[in-house]
Amino acid sequence: MAAVMQALRLRLAGTITSFRHPLFPHGQQITYPCPPPATLYGLVCSALGEVVPPDAFRLAYEFTTESKTTDYEHVYLIGAPSQAVKLSPFERELLTQPRLTLYLDQPNWLPSLRSPRYVLTLGRSQDLMTLLEAQVVELERAASGYVRDALLPLPVPSGVQQYTTWQMPRYVDPQRQAQWQPYAHVKTPHVVAEECWVDPAQPRWRGQRRAIWWMSLV
Repeated sequence: MAAVMQALRLRLAGTITSFRHPLFPHGQQITYPCPPPATLYGLVCSALGEVVPPDAFRLAYEFTTESKTTDYEHVYLIGAPSQAVKLSPFERELLTQPRLTLYLDQPNWLPSLRSPRYVLTLGRSQDLMTLLEAQVVELERAASGYVRDALLPLPVPSGVQQYTTWQMPRYVDPQRQAQWQPYAHVKTPHVVAEECWVDPAQPRWRGQRRAIWWMSLV
């Protein structure tokens, strides 16, 4: 395997976001702690201006927020003209000041992603993200690295011991059928004690470089 590979690194920032957990449809809509892969697939397709096949790329990311809060929202249920409009109030969890560093294994997409075709959001239309950086970087092969604020597919790599597991949509097809997969959300730093790709430009932790653990959408 080559000791160096090129990847596309995007840095995005927003004000507010929420990733609704579909298994809690009533009362309170809780949020995932980070975006599901299907959400980032939609963001990439929006930037490219076309629906690319889910096997066209792999991704990895680091995602942080400042805090979590709760908003009180109303949904107006409108039926037939003869029926009264119904009000359905609920609470929605929100994540503030989202920051996303997204890696794609398609460096040739750089021109398209520097000038996105459509608006960049993390799902909902109000979850707007600003593209701060888009550049091609060189990842290096290393014997170990570290992960933090990352989503990893199960089983996790050697050395990662503390994480929370979530069932998330990996991909949603044009017929709105979701494909699900269990993932591990790693919040605190952990050493990946096996061979991995690392980004030498990212800050180090205990001498380790930031590991890029690729995820597939298929």
